[in-house]
Amino acid sequence: MIMVSKARLDALGLRVGSMAQMQLRPDLSRYGMPVPPSLAEVFEFDPDVETAFQRLLPGRQRNHLHQIGQAKSEETAAKRIAALLRELGF
Repeated sequence: MIMVSKARLDALGLRVGSMAQMQLRPDLSRYGMPVPPSLAEVFEFDPDVETAFQRLLPGRQRNHLHQIGQAKSEETAAKRIAALLRELGF
């Protein structure tokens, strides 16, 4: 059983209990999910930040990527990036 969000079900035109086919394939991305553009800019500006980020456990990395990527405004994303930088010691 795989859980799917209501938003994803709606986007696919499915309902709870619907039958669907899916294909699983390995995730070949560096962190298991996309790096938000605002954080990618920080990594590009200061590679030491990305090096420190890579020392985090994979689950912590994905949590930060998710939290920053889900920010509804640039201001919120900036606050979350600032919190990450403090956590990393910058």
